[in-house]
Amino acid sequence: MLEGIVQIGRALLENKSLIDSLIKELPAKDKKGNLYHVLKLKFSKENLELDVSEEIDSDTARKYLYIGTADGPNAPQWYAANNKITYFLSETLFNLTNIDFGEPLNQKLKHIFEKFYVDLGPGIKSKYRYALNLYYLDPNVDVRKLYEEYSKQNQGNDKGFLKVLEKQFEKILFENYEAKLNEFGLFVIYIDGEPLSKYEEYRRKVLEYKSSGEKSETSSKKEKSKDLRCNICGSTENLTDDLKKMKIKYYTNDKITFASELDPNKFYKNMVICQNCLNAILAAETYLDNKLKTKLGDLSLYIFPHFIYGEPLNESELDLVVDKIINSYNIVKNLKGVQEFEEKILGITDENRYFLVNFLFFKKSQQATKIRRFIKDVPPSIFDRIAEASKCAREIVKKAIQMNYETYIDLQKIYYLIPVKVSAGEVTEYKYILDFYESLLTFKPIEKETLIGKFIEATKVIYLQKNGYNINKDSLEFYILNANMLVKFLEKMGNLKEGNTLDTSKLNVREDIKNYISTMGYDEQQSAMFLLGILIGEIGNSQYKKYNSDKKPILNKLNFNGIDKSKIIKIANEVYAKLEQEKIRKYHETTYAEMKRLLDENLKNWKLNKNENLFYILSGYSYATLKTIMKGETENG
Repeated sequence: MLEGIVQIGRALLENKSLIDSLIKELPAKDKKGNLYHVLKLKFSKENLELDVSEEIDSDTARKYLYIGTADGPNAPQWYAANNKITYFLSETLFNLTNIDFGEPLNQKLKHIFEKFYVDLGPGIKSKYRYALNLYYLDPNVDVRKLYEEYSKQNQGNDKGFLKVLEKQFEKILFENYEAKLNEFGLFVIYIDGEPLSKYEEYRRKVLEYKSSGEKSETSSKKEKSKDLRCNICGSTENLTDDLKKMKIKYYTNDKITFASELDPNKFYKNMVICQNCLNAILAAETYLDNKLKTKLGDLSLYIFPHFIYGEPLNESELDLVVDKIINSYNIVKNLKGVQEFEEKILGITDENRYFLVNFLFFKKSQQATKIRRFIKDVPPSIFDRIAEASKCAREIVKKAIQMNYETYIDLQKIYYLIPVKVSAGEVTEYKYILDFYESLLTFKPIEKETLIGKFIEATKVIYLQKNGYNINKDSLEFYILNANMLVKFLEKMGNLKEGNTLDTSKLNVREDIKNYISTMGYDEQQSAMFLLGILIGEIGNSQYKKYNSDKKPILNKLNFNGIDKSKIIKIANEVYAKLEQEKIRKYHETTYAEMKRLLDENLKNWKLNKNENLFYILSGYSYATLKTIMKGETENG
């Protein structure tokens, strides 16, 4: 993993400085297309003014040296450009006064802090102890009084006062400028008419902070050790194990069982790197956030190359490769058409260099990035293979249902076919879905029984309208059709083996049903369940017309926890009675007879489990229901 990341960092640092490589990109517009602005807190010797006139453009982040937040969840926040106002309302100026920038900047910062900030009391943590004195923006606001009123009701929760302060600041902002905080993409500190980011003393300290590791007694001892070498390049110079500045948590350094000899002072033996490699990693991590961060459903991930040969010499060459990878990924993530794919993905490989693709799934936790799964060394041809398999699966389904069907199986569609628990947009159970993607991307077998079990879990979510999942609850029928398409997709990808298809030439059912069974490759037992499902679907169609609603009592006969072999016989008998009750038995007698024949012939050697039984029953139900829906749409059209 680190080797590929260091390759990226070295290319970035070839023609530009570390500090330029750390600049984080800023979005210029919000989701509605409105331009973001810069909010400037302009401190002078006697006054504090707000300036809201500047719009964000492609140069804004560089102009104000925006590099995100200080490293670590509890690190003092002192950067003079931030995408949130909170730190400026509390700790930033205090923390700036604790850094030696030299004169006269030290004096300016000290004066501003003492004049424009209120000390809320010695018993409060320094992160929350100081508050911007809003009196200088609105003489009617008394910050100390606000805090006293807040603390009476919320004693001990000093952090919560920041919300009160922020709300009051936004009220002032709206009253004076008719603006809200969410209209600003960046907040910056000005001193005497200049952004603090322009002060050379400030820029020097930022670079020093980002590039140098903390020294300690154990660090000094380690530097003298002849046995220590950089874990990445092998260098013995300028080594450090202080890796807090790296945003991604590559290895464990907080559990004693991972320390050498179970000694808390010997974590360094797990990971020590030189300053050059550390700089490359810091530059690459910013690049990952700027260029290579994406989403797959509710999962966050980075996609980045690892060059086997032909390592890029500079950022331009790196950008060329990265653009090809991300464009190809985005196409197979939301596949609209294979023609588009073939036009845009052409040329991802390069005879002058060869690279593999890494997929790093992660979760942001405060200022840290925790790795959920690292899928390494995926050949770039995976994108072609996914597109081709998707095309084949779609054509199979279209042929099976004998209707035009525009849906493709793509990486995003897969996410919404496999049930995942989600809370507030955050995945809470992700092991299986990540196992699935890893198997898909690395051509490993996928256990069909387990996958179908996940399909059944999803049908329960849909049927019972359960909340807290990633599953679209609108249509059970289309879900099952797409699940079948995913099975065919995985067969074409090589993750699933194709089964033995039933010879339908002697099957006494409608030709369209024969076509579906043979096209989808169902065997005898799967076909028996499919036919049973068709009969349930036809009963449901009749009940739908009768009640003129979505109410289909026949579905109550199905146990969405799965149907074992003994229950199949009972349901088969109940279905026959329901066909008679709905007065449609004469239309489906031959289908019932063939279902019963296949069932009786296979009962002694039944191989399908309870989830598979239900899945193929629902596949038949889905087919019968969709045929009726499509027929109705055609007639009405």
